[in-house]
Amino acid sequence: MREDLRILRLSLLVFSSLMLISCSSAKKKTQEANSKAPDSKALVMATGDAEVEEIDEISQLPKTNRDYQNAEDLAQIPIEINSLVVKWIDYFQGRGRLHMERYLARSSRYLPIMKKILKERGMPEDLVYVALIESGFSPTALSRVGAVGYWQFMRGTGRDYGLKINSLIDERRDPVLSTQAAADYFSGLYNLFGSWYLAIASYNAGENKIKRLIMTHHTRDFWELIGKGRMPVETINYVPKFLAASLIAKNPGKYGFDNINYATPFAYDEIKIDGTISLRRLATKMNLDYVELKALNPGYKTDYAMSSRGGDFVLRVPVGRADDAGRMIAEARVRDTRVILAAGRTAEGPVYSHYKIRKGDSLTEIANRYNVTIAELAKTNKLSPRANLLVGHNILVPQKGSVSRRVAEYQVERKSKKSKVSEFQKSKDSATIHVVKRGDTLAGIARKYRVSMREIAGANNMRARSRILVGSRIQIPN
Repeated sequence: MREDLRILRLSLLVFSSLMLISCSSAKKKTQEANSKAPDSKALVMATGDAEVEEIDEISQLPKTNRDYQNAEDLAQIPIEINSLVVKWIDYFQGRGRLHMERYLARSSRYLPIMKKILKERGMPEDLVYVALIESGFSPTALSRVGAVGYWQFMRGTGRDYGLKINSLIDERRDPVLSTQAAADYFSGLYNLFGSWYLAIASYNAGENKIKRLIMTHHTRDFWELIGKGRMPVETINYVPKFLAASLIAKNPGKYGFDNINYATPFAYDEIKIDGTISLRRLATKMNLDYVELKALNPGYKTDYAMSSRGGDFVLRVPVGRADDAGRMIAEARVRDTRVILAAGRTAEGPVYSHYKIRKGDSLTEIANRYNVTIAELAKTNKLSPRANLLVGHNILVPQKGSVSRRVAEYQVERKSKKSKVSEFQKSKDSATIHVVKRGDTLAGIARKYRVSMREIAGANNMRARSRILVGSRIQIPN
């Protein structure tokens, strides 16, 4: 009996010792994790963005999942709640409330169709909330750097992913085609990084910048990369903003968003058409609201709808009206190309180039350099004429005497065969040559010259993914 009691006491002593060691180890790990965690208050406030209010530091918030990915995680984006995410939730509930209410009201129009497209392409449905924070689900959203549409594609990136963009058509504004392109883009980003947080961050900052950070710091943990520094502050806030918007959009009542006047879902029938038609004339013949018909086909920048890829094209009409539209198509046809091109010139509007501010620059110097007025430059960038410029920031510079590419193409088509050969030779002789510098990529060069990667690759007998060597000369298509 005494021997059994001695063994029991010894067992209890060993168990107590192990428990003390375990608690001490857990406490030490928690302290180490807290010391490595980014100062989220400082990171958010570093933006200088009036959107984000300063609030008390929020500590010890639950972290539901780390963004460690494997093949089984492809269809789901993990949700992590931390102080950065909560700050954005507070913003949307406070100063950004009116914005979020408007975005939520508009979201119901596009969520079903966009989620369907993402799912069909094997992407997480929650990626749809990238469109919420990018554009608020507005087809006409235009950023200061020229990104357009629901997913805010730049012209070059949109073309790289198959979207047609010219003076008459901009498929970045089409909810179906732009979402298909966004799904393909995110598929590539995820395959590159193996992490949805990094894929979303690179959608904002560019994949090359995120790749360099990963290679420098040897980690694919987004939150750890934040703590290492050198990530753009906008990108530091981009993923938390996305997570906050996702949480609110999926459960608005929980976050105090009641009585939202949700829009009706994007629904339509389709008809196949050849040639060019006037949407306004078709709407009149069908006794439809022109605005309603235009809203179903937002990719057309003017009154005219046509094929962007040759052959027939699909036009969307209200549900149940396909037969009516088919009967009226003949009366809505347009054959006068001069009228169409004139509309394209009006729709194209001004063309801008991007200028990165360097030390010593002023609006006066930039205006003189590009032959524009200070007033034009200031108005374009919503600045005071006497504003101090921040080194490293980009501004838009209006281009004088720009002609739409579609009009130029049409004019070439009208010339005789001899004129075409002469024009081609002149174009070839005066082609722009870019000398590759350290850090250049085909994607970056394409963005700089406002052409697609495919066009550059074709002009230089190379593939879009080919490596380019420092010092080599690349011909830029006119």
